[in-house]
Amino acid sequence: MKKTLSIALVLILALSVLAGCAPAEPVEVETKVEPTNEVEEAVVETNDAEVSGLTTEEVASLLDDPTALLVDTRSTYAFNGWKLGGEMRGGHITGATVFSASWLNKLENNEAIQAELDRYGISKDKMIVTYGNGTESATAVADKLVELGYDNVEVYADGVEAWAAEGTLEMSSMPNYEYLVHPEWVKSGLADNSIKVYEVSWGEGDNYKKSHIPGAAHINTDDFEEGPLWNRRSDADIEKAVLSNGITKDMTVVLYGDDTTPPARIALMLKYAGVEDVRILDGGFQAWKDANLEVAKGGVDKTSVEAFGVAIPQHPEYIIDMPEAKDLLADENGRLVSIRSWVEYTGETSGYDYIEAAGRIDGAVYGFAGSDPWHMEDYRTPDNTMVNYEFMADRWAKQDITMSNTNAFYCGTGWRASETWFYALAMDWKNVSVYDGGWKEWSETDGNPVATGEPKSK
Repeated sequence: MKKTLSIALVLILALSVLAGCAPAEPVEVETKVEPTNEVEEAVVETNDAEVSGLTTEEVASLLDDPTALLVDTRSTYAFNGWKLGGEMRGGHITGATVFSASWLNKLENNEAIQAELDRYGISKDKMIVTYGNGTESATAVADKLVELGYDNVEVYADGVEAWAAEGTLEMSSMPNYEYLVHPEWVKSGLADNSIKVYEVSWGEGDNYKKSHIPGAAHINTDDFEEGPLWNRRSDADIEKAVLSNGITKDMTVVLYGDDTTPPARIALMLKYAGVEDVRILDGGFQAWKDANLEVAKGGVDKTSVEAFGVAIPQHPEYIIDMPEAKDLLADENGRLVSIRSWVEYTGETSGYDYIEAAGRIDGAVYGFAGSDPWHMEDYRTPDNTMVNYEFMADRWAKQDITMSNTNAFYCGTGWRASETWFYALAMDWKNVSVYDGGWKEWSETDGNPVATGEPKSK
């Protein structure tokens, strides 16, 4: 490899003021930075050497070479499709995978970095070509690869800006990448009053009151679901919830949280109801803080509205119940996809102290999740953004889960399933839904077939 220079890491910015929400009490600003449209730099130490990387023509000649792999070192936002660095076209070089330079500061040691590299097939037996906007992030990742023992690493010196300027060169992006927004986009939307932002969590929002995006109101998940099964509330109750939270069908609603699963659960409810434009802040509140944007204390009052605009639900197909789940199991083209940890799926544990039975719905396909009911590592990057969507589709395909199927996701009570459902929507998958009752409802209903142990494929 041609060893390279130092780099700076991309952290995306965002924020401002939310329309239609008045402070419930004076909002205290905890952190203040001057607004800027410039990319904020976070230094990652790298080897000191001269940059002399590959040209656009040289990189183009490698696209069909199975022994070469292009690695996009920008943020996952940029990889998915957002134009964040002045490039003429959004997305990534077709065939590239993503390993953001920002992850070098998120992963605790070289062992963890290597594990993440292995996850995406960034192996030492291939020629690795890193690229970004310019050479900074590409050089940082290239230097780390050399440190880890990769001996065939190059930097694409011209970067994605040069590639995107050549209209004949292929680029790919997630079809609905705009469903997963970045902090700077949220900041701009708040500034021009074009969006409404809500922090989502269970309960009265104690953590929200301690620190939140200025202008963001709070949604309690209890507004939309209820025990003991934690299924969605009645359509009449959902209408009351959207009205009391000040939401109408034609608003652009952005949801975020400390974790992605609660916002995804409410995204499902709002899309089911008929809100036309629902987005999630990818990476959640941590992404906002990582961008060094200001945060606020206290609460924000929600101004209720009198009418939603259409009858609820507008999209009942997004949520199925037990009879439809059983029909799906009997359908050769149907897939009931378990979004639970492997130990839950195989029946080593129920996963919850309020669910007694352990196992899975007999006939359900394993769809990955995380290490336990409270983590979703299989679907997240080190900065908690959505994992490479192409990697996700390939992994699903190995489980015989494809976009040509009718797919319904389920978990314990719906939160994890909602996250994967939203990702599938962002990937433009059709015929996707959430089995609302999940394992809790299924396992507590007499006569339903269950299974334990390892199936044929993991």
